[in-house]
Amino acid sequence: VEATDDDCSSQSKVCGYEIVTQNVPFSIDQQGYINVTKELAFYNYQFEVIAIDCLDKTKHSEPPVKVYVKIVKSCIPTLS
Repeated sequence: VEATDDDCSSQSKVCGYEIVTQNVPFSIDQQGYINVTKELAFYNYQFEVIAIDCLDKTKHSEPPVKVYVKIVKSCIPTLS
């Protein structure tokens, strides 16, 4: 995930991200990389993420952005 800060301040930028949807098997780090936190039970997930402003950490992106994750089952070929 990547966000930009459009408030025109030279000091202001995006400082981190937060998943605001509860009970999803994912986490997001300060750089916006999404990680799996537990075993996945489904092939499709939807959750919302906000970006945190560095200058004022109480400010965040509005509205939250929807993130869609589609799990593609890998196929490992075998010879019989």
